[in-house]
Amino acid sequence: MFLITLDYFTLGSLQKPIISVSDDYVQINIACDIPSSVRADFTCSLYTEDGLLHRRVSQIQKSQSGENHLCVFYPSYSELFTRSVNSRNLSCDYYINTEPEIRSPRSDTHTIRGEDFLL
Repeated sequence: MFLITLDYFTLGSLQKPIISVSDDYVQINIACDIPSSVRADFTCSLYTEDGLLHRRVSQIQKSQSGENHLCVFYPSYSELFTRSVNSRNLSCDYYINTEPEIRSPRSDTHTIRGEDFLL
């Protein structure tokens, strides 16, 4: 059965994740929503326009809809913003932990501004 699942992924059909951003007045929460069709171990990555910011291995939580897996990142305000950088373009992707790795397309870009998250 694992080989059938792996063959499905090998055929190049990983779906693009969905990124969302919120805050709870204590920290910034960035969620990367992974389709529930992903049944193998996977790793999520969070990017800014400068490159990789964080990577999280198989931190699976059910999303509120119960249909997808959720990787949640908690970057600090200072990791995202500086005096000269007040907005960030964020995206995420995931890959199946196989040899060779099978990577999803990146999510659509989500732009955040520092003044929206004055923690």
